Amino acid sequence: MKYTIPIRRSTITKNSNADSTSTLIPGPITTSITLSYVHPQLPADIRETYVVVGFTGLPGAYELEVCSRESDVGEIKQRLAGIGADNIEIKQSRDYQRIDHGPEPKFNFYYEDTLVQCGHCREVFSHTDLHSDYIDGGSYSDTVCPKCNAWDCVEISHERLSNEQLKTLAKVSSSSADKY
Repeated sequence: MKYTIPIRRSTITKNSNADSTSTLIPGPITTSITLSYVHPQLPADIRETYVVVGFTGLPGAYELEVCSRESDVGEIKQRLAGIGADNIEIKQSRDYQRIDHGPEPKFNFYYEDTLVQCGHCREVFSHTDLHSDYIDGGSYSDTVCPKCNAWDCVEISHERLSNEQLKTLAKVSSSSADKY
């Protein structure tokens, strides 16, 4: 059976990045910490969380570097102050990777969650539950049944609208959203 997945009209919005051909992807935050700590060794939980990259030359002064999701400077300072560290200096940096791609569309939108039926096992499920698979040698399918793993279990097309139709619908969506 063939299904057409409709555009969810209420989600149509103008894309602020329309026609852009590159995107900056943020990398992890690198946090460098310099602190004074009078004990000969940092506590084990701190050594396990942060990598000691060197000493500043002063007795008990450590330089730590961490590359992690822990990017809240206030939390880091509080944690290190809790072990008796002082003169805590924190510097953070982040690298970005530029990804080149085809032009961004003029409008963004989502599709309706649509129930489909596998042509092999007759299971009914959301089209979003379909998955992809490939076999070495070039065979590929984007419509693999989540229940029986049959390839090409359903025929799907997505609704397509012209930019003019999307523009009209985006105005209607934003004006009706303003009423609420």
